[in-house]
Amino acid sequence: MAQPDLKRRMSANALRLRNGNPEAFDDFVNNLNELTGDALTALSEAPTDEVLVQQGRAQQCRAFLRLLLECDKQKPAP
Repeated sequence: MAQPDLKRRMSANALRLRNGNPEAFDDFVNNLNELTGDALTALSEAPTDEVLVQQGRAQQCRAFLRLLLECDKQKPAP
C-alpha cells in the first residue's frame, strides 16, 4: 500500500492532470476501468497456482483507479 505522503502527492498530480485536460483524463480513467475489469476477469478464471498473482494485479488496478477517481477528495498536505 502506498505511503500516505506518496498517495497525497499522486492524488495532487492526478488532479492537476484532470484540471489540465479533463477529456484526456476521463479517457484514461475509462481505459483503466476497462483494464481493471479485465484484471478481475483474469482473477476469476485463473488456475489455482496463479490466483495470488492475479489477485495482486487486480488489487493494484483497483487502487490506482480509486486514487484517480478520488483525486479531488484528498486532504492537502499539512
